[in-house]
Order: sequence, then C-alpha cells, then structure tokens
Amino acid sequence: MITGEAFPGYLPYPNIASEVQRLLGSGGDSPRIIVSVREPLYRAYSSYKYNYLRMGLKNLREKDKNPQTDEYYKENFLLSFEELINAELEYLKECLEPGGKAEVLTFEKYGQRVMNFSNSSTPSNILVDVELCYAKTSSGNETSSPHEGYHLSKLMEIYPEKVTDIPQTNHLIRSMLARGIYILSIDWWYETFDKSDIHVVCLEELSQSQIAMDNVTRFLGLPTYDFSSIITKERYNVGGNEGFTSLTRTEGTSTATKSASIPLSDKLRYEVQGFFSFYNERLFERMGRRCSWG
Repeated sequence: MITGEAFPGYLPYPNIASEVQRLLGSGGDSPRIIVSVREPLYRAYSSYKYNYLRMGLKNLREKDKNPQTDEYYKENFLLSFEELINAELEYLKECLEPGGKAEVLTFEKYGQRVMNFSNSSTPSNILVDVELCYAKTSSGNETSSPHEGYHLSKLMEIYPEKVTDIPQTNHLIRSMLARGIYILSIDWWYETFDKSDIHVVCLEELSQSQIAMDNVTRFLGLPTYDFSSIITKERYNVGGNEGFTSLTRTEGTSTATKSASIPLSDKLRYEVQGFFSFYNERLFERMGRRCSWG
C-alpha cells in the first residue's frame, strides 16, 4: 500500500523538510517527494486573482452596507497586479543580493549549515530562506503586523485608500513572486533528502501528454497506467472557475499564451521574466531537464 499527502504550503519553509525527515525517515526509509512547478509569472498572477482579488472583494462587500460592483471596488480600493508585482520585484532584487538581507538572516537562523551546502552543484551557491525577506527583526522573527512587508508598507503610503491588509491571505500576497523562485525552496529538500527521492514535475506537462504521468508512476514504483482519458477531461478549479461547481477544459492554451494575457506592461513583464531566468536555469539544472517555459 502507498499512502500520500498533498499540500502546497510545505515547499517555502526549510524547517518542513527536516521535520518530514524526522517523522518519515531518510535513506532506505525515505518518503518519495514530488514537487510540481508552474510558470512563475502566471503562478503569481493566479495567486493575485485567488488570494488578493477574490478575498479583497469578499472583505469589501462584507464591510459595505451598500455593496457595489466588482469593477467599482477594483477601480477604487484594490491594487492592480502591476502595482503589487512591481513593488515586490524591486524589494526582492535588493533582498536577494549577495550578502543581502536574505543571506544574512538565513545564516543567523540556520547557522553554518547554509554555508556547507553539500548537494550544491555550484560551489558559490548557498542555502537561502527567501521567506526571511519578509521578516522584520534581525533575528528573522515575523513582524507583529501580519501584512507587513517593506514593499507593502510603501504601497500603503502611496495608496492609503487601497487594500493591502487581507488577514486570511497576507502571507501569500506579500510573496507572490518569491514563491515562484522554486530552486531556493527545493534546494533545502535536496540538502535533506537524496536526489533519487525527489521528482520535480512541470505542472503544464500533466495535461499535455501521458509521459509526465508515466514518469510519476515510475518514480513511485507503481505499475504503468493509461492516464490518457483522464488527461483530456475537464477540470475543476481552473481557468477562473473557482471551486468545484463548474468544469473547464484545460487543453489548447499554451503557457506562452497564458503569460501574454497577464495585464502587465511590456517593460515590467520583461523585467520579471529576466529576474526569474537565473533561478529557472538553476532549477532546470537540478531537474536535469527543462520545463516548456524555460
């Protein structure tokens, strides 16, 4: 019997990897770990729609005695994707500089371990906890204000009438770009587990061919199975249809087409893609292959 668990919140937090090892073992007893990654910019936009727009609209309606249209709230009280992403991008560039806040706080929190990255293929690479970019104190502890992130604080000053504090999803809103820097999170798992116990899947491949699922079943030691009928079916909770009340067919829209539809200026789109390219290349080196968006 094989049992499993799926939870996207595990990846960004380094301590989870060592906790999984403690609870489930390592070496011959190690769990099989599957990580799915998707095109980072589109992942950020999806998070913006689901965690910021959706929750922001919900909160505004509940507080308003005379609820208005979605467009009214978006125009007057909600930040655009470009405004949020531009602020986070500038902040991340500074935080992730060599010797910057991320490296300093990671070393303070985890000690010499980050400098002895035995599974790094590049000697200059060190382990970085990117979530510490959003910590306020020198010890790496979270600020007392849950929505606080330096880029969000600046946006609050520029747009005092706009919503920046959504308690239910603040931890996701403040790091929409950061959570797409997959390699900085995955490195901790490679440091904790043997590389043969980790399989990285490009999410877009799962609905394009049988090959991706064949690789997953092979990795898990399961017998082959024909997933073709499942791959071509419609899906819940995709394409803007939230929840499980309507189905959407996922075939026919390429990642490039989806990314091009994101409401960003060409300049910012180019900057974001350039920012991700360095980390994507490190990810593909780890995987031993490329995703379609690389």
